[in-house]
Amino acid sequence: MNKEEMKQLLLRNADRPFVQRVLNPEAHPVRQNPDGSVSTHLMAQGEVDGKQYAYPTITVNREKGRNLSGGLKQRFKKDALIHALRTGNAIEFPTEKEAYNFTKNYKKVWNE
Repeated sequence: MNKEEMKQLLLRNADRPFVQRVLNPEAHPVRQNPDGSVSTHLMAQGEVDGKQYAYPTITVNREKGRNLSGGLKQRFKKDALIHALRTGNAIEFPTEKEAYNFTKNYKKVWNE
C-alpha cells in the first residue's frame, strides 16, 4: 500500500476513534514517551476468524485499568484486539502483511 492509498484508507475510516486521534492529535490525550516524544496510540495487528485487523493497543481510558499519562490506557495485545472489535476501533485488511504494513507506516502519511 502506497502513501496515497494509506491516506485514503484513513480518511474512509475517519469515524474510528484511533483514526480521529491520528488525524487530529492535538484534540486528544497523549502519552509522554521516555525519549521525549508523545503517542496517542500504539498500533498492532492480529487475526480473528481468518480476518486480519490493525488496531490500537493504547486507548482513551474510559474505565479502570493501567492508566497512562493523559487519560490513556495501555492494553495487552489480546485484550486490545477484543476491545477494538467490540468498540469498532479496528480496520480490517485482506492480508496479514497489509495489516502489519499499516501498523508500521500509517503515521508517515501525516508526517510529511
